[in-house]
Amino acid sequence: MASHTCVKGINGNLNAAMADAAAASAAVADESTETTTLQIKGLGEFAAFSIDGNLATSVSYDAASDTYTITGLSQDALDDLGVVQVASALTDQDGAAGTQVAVTA
Repeated sequence: MASHTCVKGINGNLNAAMADAAAASAAVADESTETTTLQIKGLGEFAAFSIDGNLATSVSYDAASDTYTITGLSQDALDDLGVVQVASALTDQDGAAGTQVAVTA
């Protein structure tokens, strides 16, 4: 009998919102774009991140802390973020039912 490892495809579903803390008041329109840096711990090495089905390229991995850092995420990118990882690589972060990973933005 062959051994198989399940691959997890996870939609982010972060329900994140980036609202300005205060309304801008200037003579010219605000052309800035807010972005988020997201850190995810507990996925294990070799996770792949996608945004709207496309491979995310602004991703780094720190093996010592098992933490991925994804930079430059727009609101739309946060909404469309997904990850694929081999199930056996996940590390539960809180011991509760199911596998929990830690997310910091």
